Amino acid sequence: VQDIFQDLRGDIDDILTDAQQAQFRAAYQEAQDFRTAAAAIDNLTNDQKAQIRAAMQESRGEISDVLTEDQRAELRALLQDRRQNRR
Repeated sequence: VQDIFQDLRGDIDDILTDAQQAQFRAAYQEAQDFRTAAAAIDNLTNDQKAQIRAAMQESRGEISDVLTEDQRAELRALLQDRRQNRR
């Protein structure tokens, strides 16, 4: 799973400009969440947004493929808790 996150981070870096990469890294360090960090980037083009969305969906699929059903349920619960704590 860690390798999948590393690949996602590389994919996102390839999509962003240097300035956007710096924004992403700063936001990710604070939030520890790819979606929140991506939302914090200024001046994303529609194409960049679509590419990031596609990269994140692909990563979710890869993660789902390597987890057991119990692990997927645990991950869903963890993500749900994180979303609620951010509000």
